[in-house]
Amino acid sequence: MSIPDWTTELLVVEQLLSSVASSSIYNVATDRIRHGEAQFHFYRGVAELLINHPQAPVPAWFRCLKILISLNHLILEPDLDDLLSSAWIDAEVTEFRTKKAQEVLIHTLFQTYAKLRQVPRLFEELLGVICRPAAEALRQPVLAAGPSAALCACLLELPPSQVLDMWSLVLDKFQSLILPCLQSDVDMALKSLSLSSLLHCVMFNMPSLDSSTPLPVIRRAQCMMERVLGELVKPLLAFLLDTPGPESELWLQKVSDSALLLSYTWAQVDAMLSLNCGQYCSVAGTQLEISNYPSLLPGVEARLWKKVEKFTAQSRSLGRYCLEQLYLQRMRRTLMQTSSQSEQVLQTLRCDAAYILGSGRGSLSLRMTASWDGQVGTVSASTYPAAHWHLLVSNLPILIPYLCLDDVRYLARVLLRTLPTSQAQGASADEEPSITLERVSTSLLHSPLFPEVQSLHSAFLRCVATRCSSILCSGSQSGPGSLSQQLPWLLEKDHTVMAHWESRFAKVGPEGVGPRGEIAQNFLSLLKSDFPIQLEDEQLGDLLGLLNIISALHLDSLLPPHHLHYFLLLLTMAVSTQGRSCSSLALQFLTTCYQLLACLQRGRNARCVFRVMYVSDIFEIVLTSLLPTSGGFCLEVDDPSWLQFLQVVGSFLEQLMQMLIQSRLSLVLNFGKITTFLSRCKLHTEAAFSEQLGNQSPLGSQLLLVCLTKLCQVLGPLVKDRRQLQEAPASLPELLQQAMLQMATGLQPCLVPGTRGHCLPSALLSAVATLLEVDLSQHPDWVGISQGMDRVVPTNAALYRSVYSRLLLELPALARDTLSFQAALQFLTLFFSAPALHPPEGPVFVSILHAVRTVLADPAIPALAAQDIEPHLGALFTQMLEAGTMEDFGLVVQSVLQGLDIRHVWTADMQAVLSAVGLLKLLLSCPLSGEKASLLWRACPQIVSALTLQSREACQERPVVLTVVEPVLDVLALLLRQGEEAISNPHHVNLAFSILLTVPLDHLRPPEYGRVFLGLHNVLFSILQCHPKVVLKAIPSFLNSFNRLVFSVMHEGRQKDKGCADDLPVILECARLVERMYSHIAMRSEEFTTSSPFLVAQYVTEAQKVTLYPAVKDLLQEGIYLILDLCIEPDVQFLRTSLQPGARDVFKELHSDYLRYHKAKNEGEKRYTA
Repeated sequence: MSIPDWTTELLVVEQLLSSVASSSIYNVATDRIRHGEAQFHFYRGVAELLINHPQAPVPAWFRCLKILISLNHLILEPDLDDLLSSAWIDAEVTEFRTKKAQEVLIHTLFQTYAKLRQVPRLFEELLGVICRPAAEALRQPVLAAGPSAALCACLLELPPSQVLDMWSLVLDKFQSLILPCLQSDVDMALKSLSLSSLLHCVMFNMPSLDSSTPLPVIRRAQCMMERVLGELVKPLLAFLLDTPGPESELWLQKVSDSALLLSYTWAQVDAMLSLNCGQYCSVAGTQLEISNYPSLLPGVEARLWKKVEKFTAQSRSLGRYCLEQLYLQRMRRTLMQTSSQSEQVLQTLRCDAAYILGSGRGSLSLRMTASWDGQVGTVSASTYPAAHWHLLVSNLPILIPYLCLDDVRYLARVLLRTLPTSQAQGASADEEPSITLERVSTSLLHSPLFPEVQSLHSAFLRCVATRCSSILCSGSQSGPGSLSQQLPWLLEKDHTVMAHWESRFAKVGPEGVGPRGEIAQNFLSLLKSDFPIQLEDEQLGDLLGLLNIISALHLDSLLPPHHLHYFLLLLTMAVSTQGRSCSSLALQFLTTCYQLLACLQRGRNARCVFRVMYVSDIFEIVLTSLLPTSGGFCLEVDDPSWLQFLQVVGSFLEQLMQMLIQSRLSLVLNFGKITTFLSRCKLHTEAAFSEQLGNQSPLGSQLLLVCLTKLCQVLGPLVKDRRQLQEAPASLPELLQQAMLQMATGLQPCLVPGTRGHCLPSALLSAVATLLEVDLSQHPDWVGISQGMDRVVPTNAALYRSVYSRLLLELPALARDTLSFQAALQFLTLFFSAPALHPPEGPVFVSILHAVRTVLADPAIPALAAQDIEPHLGALFTQMLEAGTMEDFGLVVQSVLQGLDIRHVWTADMQAVLSAVGLLKLLLSCPLSGEKASLLWRACPQIVSALTLQSREACQERPVVLTVVEPVLDVLALLLRQGEEAISNPHHVNLAFSILLTVPLDHLRPPEYGRVFLGLHNVLFSILQCHPKVVLKAIPSFLNSFNRLVFSVMHEGRQKDKGCADDLPVILECARLVERMYSHIAMRSEEFTTSSPFLVAQYVTEAQKVTLYPAVKDLLQEGIYLILDLCIEPDVQFLRTSLQPGARDVFKELHSDYLRYHKAKNEGEKRYTA
């Protein structure tokens, strides 16, 4: 049959075998005693069919064999050698899903034989399969990532004696079969490399020996180390001394790969044993021999290493990688064994580091390289570049101190060249995890270690700056000589220009205003004429890729020269878009530039910029560049990308002004220049500056409004706090009044209905909220003036009332945008606090409450947006309740009770219910005291009863469940937590159990399941923590509710026959919640001691029905171990005798693991506990 036919048939067989395994149809003892092994012989026939017709390209073939091993290892044991051959050694597996199925099969095989204490026997069969006569060159590497992971996991669980047995088996095979026939035999050389890979894995992953290891085991390990060096490594190296002919190049390469792999393995294991085990005596001794060609291994002559180095330099192979590892290991030994470093030692370290770097220098320049799976045995000519780069990056702290400056710069260039310049897409679930040049470089770039490697970090900063400068220079409309005069920092290499500017301006005193403004005037003169750099889309794309790299460079911790250089470089990039066709790419580029400038100015050396430029000059440069540029964007004023850009630019300018205040750098001078500049280009004026800007666009008007808003936000608190003023205090209030007047003038035409679409943009809302806030800070008497009192109408009252009226209508629509809604609520909060501004038409409290209820009832608002706006609604509500009367508060409580009336469910008016639940949640988030708190808790019994009825009715209508139940659970948990002292009747707490037992947990999508599960857990946890007396009297209800959660996690966390584990993160989070609840139950031992055996019994009874994902099982077991801590010996005996046979087996395994891992760990920790 063809592979597609086999695929269909194998899937059917897999499904049948899975049913057998999950339903406990096959019982070994029953089948043998009662049925004469009828089922066994049938499964043997299936196994023979599968092994005689291997289908390695089909994942289901591996899964069928895995199920047969799980049923009974004897089913496949007669064909064990053929199984190992067809499923592992001779299998051609290329697809990722097939590799995963193969890994699971091999893992199951090793785990099964580990339980039988027969891993050495399995290993012997494996060695026999490898040593069979075969076309060795056609075989894939023995230990790719999957089989290696399975073998490593098994080795870590084995006792040292069995690992040493496996070690001995490999040595015996080498001596009896490989070494005698190795000379000039390519096939034997390939087998030698396969066995070397296996021995490497065994030696590297054996359980660590330490001083507590029995002495016979240590002596045997030392004997094995001596045998490996004397009987294997040295003979293999000796084969390399004879000069082979040209036809033996492949043989020589494989023998050298094998010899160097074992040499590297021996050196690493010898160092590890020497460090961890005091009784181990290293063959290498304690004296470090230093010469021109020191021995990398004890007893191996220097002339041999010369020959090996000469040969490995000709090919990129495993041998060269292992030789680099040997040199690296010698560096480690040198650093550990020499307390003081002489010049000779330093020279040796430098030579070793230079060799490691230079060994793969040519390979890193290749255009096409293959990914590497991280296994030493799979290093080849195509994967060597990735392996070499991974070796360098992983050991930078050792190598960097001994590399010369040119080598460090070379590393920086390689790092920049191998970084992906575009945002990488997320890895597919079916994509094989591997090591590539790009991934290693990306990991280094984002590593917290990178800035600590200062020489490399500094060299990389220079490389990136040079690359950016070269792209900018490529867009120059004039020659490089002109650029060097106009923008000298673009062409500087070693910060000499930066040092020149800093030293020049550091000497200038108060009279040095002119020189400090020289750079700014240079910028402004270029902007007002034709800027010498014009960038095309391709150049913008290249620069944007570099900006993505710069964003990961921890700009807030740069040294002053780097900081100043990058500030000028980023500012140059930002202003270079002036006057060009403004595309979406240009807007993204500008947004990124100003994000990075803001990040830079949050750094510790931000003040170094102000040594060469004034804040007001930077402000003017930015706006002079952006105002004409903004007119070229074909965007709506509420376009998300434009709003993000406004937010970024506003944050950057606000940050500059805040630093101006913190540094007290000529406040009046700088703020005066900023205010004067803004007055020249304010909205809809005929100032001379408007001739340069042309007709103002809506986007340009918004940009100016944002700048005025930030200016008022900074100046307002400064003027209010007179103690901060250092010079001409009267001038700053005047500047603030000018800015407010400009903003009010600019806002008037923008707020005319119909001029800006249906809703007010977030920039306008933020501006008017800021204007009101500053107005209130300047006129605190407005807050105390009642609307009915006969007083002068406040300034801008008509403006504020107009915005208030529009917001009452537009609030539900604004709720879909978090920034706009936040600004709207900020305005309403301020407006409510100033009765003097309230309109005479009606009570403001009732109007705002109605608008808030409309927002809460709006089904068009997404769930995530609703979560984002809750804190802002809470701030508004807190202000309203603080200033409102008892009558107002009673109106809110009445609205909640009316909304929770059950008739709304019967009339399908779910929005009224959701509005009431949201209103109750807001009410509970506000600080209440006195009569208002008393009124709320008097209404609590009605509220709890209403929530119970709402939940019960909602659970009967499946589509309505999530819509209503999720918010009901959230508000119920909040009510129970805050009512710890106020809810006096236990009956009202018990009502919560009826909700917990009726909410469905099946047939939900993973995100929905996670949210409902979290809601149920929070309610149950609130009862346990805040109402312990209720729990004491209602333990059965509590445990029923909790076990419902446990069983649900087991059901969702089972290993499904089909599909992938994409839903696993949600289930893992739920399992963590279950584990946490188990821990809290265990902490209340007096209340739950009698119930602990029943908790364990229910857990194991359910556990026998499913096969859980290991991660889910581990979390649940950690929780149930805590319950087992409460069980006394009679409880354990009771469980062993009373459980059903299947559950009894699960309990025995569980209790065995509990004694082996959990209890032994706790006993060990008690020794260190006072």
